Amino acid sequence: MKKTIRTLLFSTCIAFGISQVSFAQTQSSFTSAQVNDLHTIIHDYIVQNPQVLVEASQVLQAQQQKKMEASAMTGIAANKAALFNDSQSPSVGSNSAPVTLVEFFDYQCGHCIEMAPIVEKLISTDKNLHVVFKEFPIFGGMSDYAAKVALAANMQPGNKYYAFHNLLLGANGLTKEKIMALAQKAGLNMATLKTDMDSPAILAQLRSNYKTAQALKLMGTPAFVISNKAETKFAYIPGATSLADLQEKIASVQQ
Repeated sequence: MKKTIRTLLFSTCIAFGISQVSFAQTQSSFTSAQVNDLHTIIHDYIVQNPQVLVEASQVLQAQQQKKMEASAMTGIAANKAALFNDSQSPSVGSNSAPVTLVEFFDYQCGHCIEMAPIVEKLISTDKNLHVVFKEFPIFGGMSDYAAKVALAANMQPGNKYYAFHNLLLGANGLTKEKIMALAQKAGLNMATLKTDMDSPAILAQLRSNYKTAQALKLMGTPAFVISNKAETKFAYIPGATSLADLQEKIASVQQ
């Protein structure tokens, strides 16, 4: 009986991620001395078996991940136009490609910076891919400034956005001066750029990106959304990943 109670109470304790629990609802069944004994049993068990806290955390994390992905999938299906058919969003590759990959990113996000060469490799090796870039400057400050300049770059002729995008992600820290120096390096028209970056169209684009991200309940950057051309199969990757995983998810929506 004592072992059964210990197991039950320990399971309850782990489910809520604490080592001591309140027995307010059970005090009518247990005396104060018994409650104290149960506290001691739980405490001692955790101290002697600390690995169960890691195991419980992993289970909880997996459950939360599944819930987040399910919520994202619902958001993707309800926001297909904003994700895959927004003509204002910068992109590379053909609009008629069999697969579209959408990336939400921030230029000051460490994981986004780590993903940049992986995404670049994917683009260079998969010619049947349309990649859409969603400026999502969640870190504010220079992130917001860089996003506005990048979207202004996308308004200029010559398809110079992607080169500028990669220069920003490859920069070691961002300042206004460095951003503009990189824009000049990318061959952008600086006078036009400075005028366009604060235009209503760009502010509207950023608001739209935030709204779409909110619909997907994105928790951070980077985040990847993948769809087949018919927009009937989707894949979602929250966070940094490998080239192999991206390629696997791309293949999965084509099956």
